Amino acid sequence: MEESRDMAEETEHTRFSRDVHRIIVFVNGGILGFLQLTSQATTSSLLDSSLCFWSLALISILLRLSEFKLRTPVFRRFVGDMSHLFGSLAALVLISVVCSTFALVLLPVWFLRLFVVVFLVFKEIFVIVPEANQSHAGPTDP
Repeated sequence: MEESRDMAEETEHTRFSRDVHRIIVFVNGGILGFLQLTSQATTSSLLDSSLCFWSLALISILLRLSEFKLRTPVFRRFVGDMSHLFGSLAALVLISVVCSTFALVLLPVWFLRLFVVVFLVFKEIFVIVPEANQSHAGPTDP
């Protein structure tokens, strides 16, 4: 019974992770196409941003590939979420070339998501079990 629930949860997580990666790739591709149409940035700025983008995209891809090799569900979800975060950070780098104000607004949201993911993983790994309500059977007063 427990195994079937775990398998259903893993299947749902895999489907969710696949869909998120598709969205990230679609957004990154759209932003790259938009940058090709509007080249308002200076060449050195665009070169630095594209180098940063490709570095973050490579980290995201490597995390995505290592996600499939992990057996522990907690670490698998953590690596998958980190892959999503690096992919979205790559998109933020490209957005900052076009509109830096919008990227600066989205950056705190990205950090909030990072802290939530790390908190949930640590909460799941280091489960704090409340101590059982110990009833001290001491001497009773007559």
